[in-house]
Amino acid sequence: MNECAIPDNAFNFFSLVRTPDQEALDEWNTQPPVQDFDTGFEGKSDAELRRFFQDRLDKHTDTQTTSISDSWLAVLDDKSPSQNAVTLHYAYDKSSWGLDPIPGPAEVIDDVIWWKWRVPFKSAWTFWNAVGSVGADAIEVYSRPEYISSDGVLQTEIPEKIITGEIEDPHA
Repeated sequence: MNECAIPDNAFNFFSLVRTPDQEALDEWNTQPPVQDFDTGFEGKSDAELRRFFQDRLDKHTDTQTTSISDSWLAVLDDKSPSQNAVTLHYAYDKSSWGLDPIPGPAEVIDDVIWWKWRVPFKSAWTFWNAVGSVGADAIEVYSRPEYISSDGVLQTEIPEKIITGEIEDPHA
């Protein structure tokens, strides 16, 4: 998390949940560096992590403010330190999506569309902002297989330039 490049006028949006039974969360962001800790999430599947996320969100948003987003989940795993990457999951209500095709490798569970990308720490904020601001077009560009490295990490430089209009989209 130390390597997350946060642009001027931006903010740290990561709130680290260390264990499934953790009661209090870091309010709105976790300040790096983070001390080593034992986690109860190791080896959990995407479905288990998403279920925990949704249960925690349901529990806390009705009774108190929470630093958990209703659409984003970030996962640090054993490859994160060596790859300098975080896995970002993005959820969108399918009923709100409309008739347009769902871009990229998405998983639809009940009424929720889930996307997942492994993103370099240094690009996490810009990636989050682009998906949240641009929406489906950013999701489509970031989901193109040609921008995924052999180790599964999204190579964000070209997609970011396409999204900001610095270079022309070769698929346009």
